[in-house]
Amino acid sequence: MWKHIFFILALVMLLSGVSAAAADEADATDSRQHTACLSGSGGPLPVFSPAGELTRADAAGMLRVLLNESEEAVILHDKISDQCNAWFTQMIQGGPEGEADFQPEEPLTRAEFIRCLTCFFPLRTDGELFVDVAETHADAPFIRSAEACGWVQGDENGCFRPDDRITRVEAVVMFNRVTGRVPDRTYIDQTRPFFYRDVTPANWYYYEVMEAAVPHEFHSVDGAEQWDSHLPQPSEPETGFYLIDEQFYYYDGEKQDILRNETYEILRFSASGQCFAESPRMNTKMRKMLAEEPDLTLIDLEERLAESAAAEWSLILINGSNSLPEGFAVPELSTLDNGYQIDSRVYPALQSMLEGARAAGYHPMVCSAYRTDDKQTTLHRQKVNYYLSRGYSRDRAAEAAAFWVARPGTSEHQAGLAADIVDSGYPVLNRSQENRPVQKWLMEHCAEYGFILRYPTTKSDLTGVGYEPWHYRYVGIEAAEEIMSRGICLEEYLGES
Repeated sequence: MWKHIFFILALVMLLSGVSAAAADEADATDSRQHTACLSGSGGPLPVFSPAGELTRADAAGMLRVLLNESEEAVILHDKISDQCNAWFTQMIQGGPEGEADFQPEEPLTRAEFIRCLTCFFPLRTDGELFVDVAETHADAPFIRSAEACGWVQGDENGCFRPDDRITRVEAVVMFNRVTGRVPDRTYIDQTRPFFYRDVTPANWYYYEVMEAAVPHEFHSVDGAEQWDSHLPQPSEPETGFYLIDEQFYYYDGEKQDILRNETYEILRFSASGQCFAESPRMNTKMRKMLAEEPDLTLIDLEERLAESAAAEWSLILINGSNSLPEGFAVPELSTLDNGYQIDSRVYPALQSMLEGARAAGYHPMVCSAYRTDDKQTTLHRQKVNYYLSRGYSRDRAAEAAAFWVARPGTSEHQAGLAADIVDSGYPVLNRSQENRPVQKWLMEHCAEYGFILRYPTTKSDLTGVGYEPWHYRYVGIEAAEEIMSRGICLEEYLGES
């Protein structure tokens, strides 16, 4: 399977070998260069893919750099050991199942990559094998030599996992050890030479990746590598939002990184940089805003989302699990003809709906609207007492009562957004209301005025409230039309939009 790697390496040696004169010159000036042995992908926010698989083409490129930079690497031909010769002979004969193609995108195992690296150095036999590497393993000599040189280590269980596919970051760490590359952490911290969306200073392999991926000049001080300069990225990302793989990221030019683990008033940034709004609904609005204006700044987006959230006062979720906010007060109340009150912002829509029903020949009547906390407390206590009188325990009575009369602080009536509407000819709150002509009209037309039937008969498991074919809640026309046309409840709408 290694035939084409051999051919590429042979070509590499012809085209990119370091002459003795060049090496002498480097020693004289004590200034050297490290080229990139493995780079990431391009794009507006490039990635290194540290957990990705190393391909044969990747390995061939890394070996080319090894030939150019390592002073200890043995030039192939007659200096290679017998064991390595046998491997190269096998490689020349063809790939798996007799295929002779190089297959550049095929992944390598950890053992195969170590074999590639150690073939350029005299094999050592004084190393120890790992617990999961048998003496009979085809690559045991190479793994033993690599262990003796300190190029590889086992995991917490003393295993090497020779037949696992090697990741790009594992390959980088091995390569750096083999070539003696030691990243200059001080320089890297000061300059942040390269940006990769999936490699940050918080990653244990950050400096190893910088050493491998950033072309740089350095000199040695007491055996330690000190960078003098580096080759910048072709183009640094500009500050702003980026849409990649259906996810939004924000690159901060001052920080030279995307925002991670950041929390703003409405926006949130995950550890890997994905941007989310505080709710699914706001997230949908955020994506729509950025799709229409991709150049929006972080501050502008935050302000617009805050304005949008403030405008959605009618979509507050109030149920047994979501109480009214502490200190909540209806901004202003308007009084209906029969004395009931409702949020002044809802009043015009409610009046229009009642007038529409009357114009159609029906006789709707509001029998409850805004309630004070005292009123809600009284109604709930009466329901609890009803169940107590029927032999329920207090806990069971309170639970059963809440299914029909919300506990104080969890009623939409207290928010001034709901009204109980019945047929004036049948002012009774029971299931029979659904058969009254006025209710049939309201259920068909309420969304046109921004109202929904809040507690449908099939949604009690989500709303926590029994079927009430008289309870209408204002949510705004856009939301109401979607909720009623789809046959969903408010909990479902707010949970997915």
